[in-house]
Amino acid sequence: MSKYFKLVNPYVIGSMNTSFNADTSLEAAKLAYDNLSQYFGNHMPTFRFTLEKMPKKEGGSKQNFVHFEVNEQKGKDNMVKYEITEIDNAQDMKKFKKSLARLSNQDNKNKDEKTGGKRKYVSSDEDDDYFDSELERPRKGPLIYEPIVYYYYDPFLYPYVDRWYVPTFVLPLQPRVVFDSHSLLYLGR
Repeated sequence: MSKYFKLVNPYVIGSMNTSFNADTSLEAAKLAYDNLSQYFGNHMPTFRFTLEKMPKKEGGSKQNFVHFEVNEQKGKDNMVKYEITEIDNAQDMKKFKKSLARLSNQDNKNKDEKTGGKRKYVSSDEDDDYFDSELERPRKGPLIYEPIVYYYYDPFLYPYVDRWYVPTFVLPLQPRVVFDSHSLLYLGR
């Protein structure tokens, strides 16, 4: 029976698919990583990410987070081979859930504000006042044509990480990249 999973760390806004149907969480992780890593422009020796097992549409409400670590190795032919393993996470998920809810609400708000088609500004031939506040009002919210326009990652969600790698993205992608460092205060770093 197929289950529904969503990529939540990193949280990606764009046209890239972040929802996956798979029989197991490991199959969903492979689909998610294949989909995300095609936009990486660099070799990522180690990368951790989180999927959320979504409740059934019939009314389940429990949120389950499944965490994974990817270890990549470059071969002699410059082809990257990787292995995905599920990892345990003893971190408190409360702060992450709050961040995730905030991001999701903002994303939904931006989707509601998007408009297209006819220009959404007021311009009049009769009124040449350059400083008129009504002259040009741009559309609200970014139009999402690129696979990744916003990339939020919380590396401190995973315990015992001494080093983490930052992806670069293939051109023409230039997403806004945000790394959450709220946990630095609690880790004493």
